[in-house]
Amino acid sequence: MWEAYAVKRGIRYVQVALSQILELVEAGELGRHDLVRRVGQTRWMTVEELQRRYAGTIRERGIARLRRGSEDAADLEMTPMIDMTFLLLIFFMLTASFHIQKSLDIPAEQKGQAPTVAQLARDAVVVRITADDRVLLVGPDGGTQEVELEDLADTLRERVSRARRPFVVVDAHDRARHETFVQVVDAAYRAGIEDVRLAVPVTSPTR
Repeated sequence: MWEAYAVKRGIRYVQVALSQILELVEAGELGRHDLVRRVGQTRWMTVEELQRRYAGTIRERGIARLRRGSEDAADLEMTPMIDMTFLLLIFFMLTASFHIQKSLDIPAEQKGQAPTVAQLARDAVVVRITADDRVLLVGPDGGTQEVELEDLADTLRERVSRARRPFVVVDAHDRARHETFVQVVDAAYRAGIEDVRLAVPVTSPTR
């Protein structure tokens, strides 16, 4: 054990370890001209002399303290980082929504003889979207019935169950909004109808 004496301040430290003296020096409590000695010895030495005499020990202690401090800092930094990683993982798992990407095959423009919408309405279910985005169901006799979008899924499910060919044909006007078309297709999928077709214009063959 050691004792130290801060000359200018008149403060004496007794029964302190060498590491504590080093901490006092680092904290500015002891200066290079202050005095230190081992307990039981009569001769004092300056802090500067102590540093020269025990340079190797001081260096090893400093390195060990530096390593210990680095390990503690690493522990303090990694722990909240791991916690944050798990919290983010749980957050994304709970908030992520998985959507099935639905697609609609759009046939190429046909030439020559092809069934008309009126002919398709006799066997399948035809949904017509007007220029002002009204949704109409075309009956086998060519008559139409307007349906609200929120009721369309139930209506399609009931119509398809009675149709001779269980598919839906969407006949959309050129000026109809794409949003309305998507809502009609979604309603068909909600009704459990996977075969949804798009009516396209038919051009006469060129001669």
